[in-house]
Formats: sequence, C-alpha cells, structure tokens
Amino acid sequence: EIKGQARVAGVEDLMLGLVTGRAAGAPIVICVDDLQWMDASSGQILTALVRRTPRSLLVVAVRPVDLTTPPHVVALLAAADPVLHLPRLPRDAIRSLVCERLGTSEASAALIDFIHSRSEGLPFFAEQLLYALRDRGVFLIRGGAGCVDANDLSGLAVPGSVRDLVVSRVDLL
Repeated sequence: EIKGQARVAGVEDLMLGLVTGRAAGAPIVICVDDLQWMDASSGQILTALVRRTPRSLLVVAVRPVDLTTPPHVVALLAAADPVLHLPRLPRDAIRSLVCERLGTSEASAALIDFIHSRSEGLPFFAEQLLYALRDRGVFLIRGGAGCVDANDLSGLAVPGSVRDLVVSRVDLL
C-alpha cells in the first residue's frame, strides 16, 4: 500500500496523464466548484495539472477569502489571473430565477422578498429555498403565478444553509 507523498505523486502522475492526453487534441477547461473545501493534497494535484498541462484553463468558484480559508486555497487564488468577482443577485434576478424554475410568468412579491432576503442573493441557495418551500406546500401556483400569503412567510422557519436546505428536502423523500 502506497502512503503519504508517494501516494499523492502517484495520483498526480495518473491525473496528469489523463488530462494531458485529453488536452493533446484540444484545449481543456478544468472546473472546480467550492474550492474552499479542497484539501491540501488535491490542491497540490490541481496546481501540478495546471502548471504542467499546456492549453489548459482552470475555472474555480470559491467563497470570498477570510481567516478560515486554508493556506493552500489562498496560494492557488494568489496565482489566479484574471480574477472575476461575481456579485450576489439583485431582487429582479431572483424574481426571474423563481419564475423560470416555477414555469410561471409572475410570483408574489412576498415570495420573492422572502427568497431574496433569506438567500442573500446567492442563486443556488435561492433555488434550493424555492424548492424547499414548494415541497412543504408553502405556496400555490394559480393562473400561471406563484402565490403566497405574506402572513404564511413571516414566522416560517427554514434552514439557514444550503446544506441544511438540501438535507431537509432529502428528508422529505
């Protein structure tokens, strides 16, 4: 059994072979979501892949750097160029997202305000919150619009994180 750095080196060589083989025929894009959760060994492998693979582009999504961000993630981000910061979605964009996911042309202001406020403009959170509310029967779709009684939302307890929202939805299955 291979352990420690030898194991990381072996995985790195394997991944490099796979990626460079794919990149030989055409440029390659490597996408990583939630980079902040990447462990140091995976970060080392990712760094090696990008450095040693010609015609590659690394695209990552990561939370803003703070004191809890692991050093290997900070180092990866320091080498990034260019960096594009995406703002949170404004209320109108949340309204569009809600209507699109519901297949409606409109949704009540109370529903939009609730989702925008609780999700803080984070699209995946907004989407999962919408689905959780739908799954719990909090709103109805009438005449092509998502309708909700504002009183029903004022005291509504919903999970405060995406993880907890997803888990609450799975628990309903």
